[in-house]
Amino acid sequence: MRSQESKCFILALDPLGWDAAASMESVERYLLAFLNRTRPADDQLVDLGAHVAKVAVAVPNQENGFDCGLHTCEYAGKIAQRLEADRAGILQRLHAGCNTFEAIFGVPGNTVTEIAQKRQEYEAWLRGKHTMPSDAWESF
Repeated sequence: MRSQESKCFILALDPLGWDAAASMESVERYLLAFLNRTRPADDQLVDLGAHVAKVAVAVPNQENGFDCGLHTCEYAGKIAQRLEADRAGILQRLHAGCNTFEAIFGVPGNTVTEIAQKRQEYEAWLRGKHTMPSDAWESF
C-alpha cells in the first residue's frame, strides 16, 4: 500500500458550482476500469480509496455559462506552473487538508476581470486581429 506521502489526488475545480462529488466519483470509476483492464479477474481492484484522495477545490465562481473553457485552460496553466515550482509544497498542503485553490497552489483563482480580458483577446485573435497578449496570459 502507498504511504500517505505518495497518495494520488483527484481534484475537482468547478467554477459553476455543480456537484463535485459526482464528478470525482465518475473519474474514480473510469480509473478503476482503466487499471483493471489488464489485471487478471482474480486480482481486480474494487476501490481506490486507500490510494486516492478526492478534493473539491474551492475556486471563485464564474459569472456565466460560456467561459468554462477559459477557466479550464487558465487553471491548467496555473497548476502546471505551480507543480513545476513547488510540487512538494502542494502535496504537503493537500495532505494537510487545504481545499481552496490559493491555499493549495499559492496563487489566487481566476478573477472575473482576468477571464473577461482573456475572452476579449481570444475573440480578437479569432477575428484575425493580432493583439499583444495581456499580463493575464502569463500562466500559459
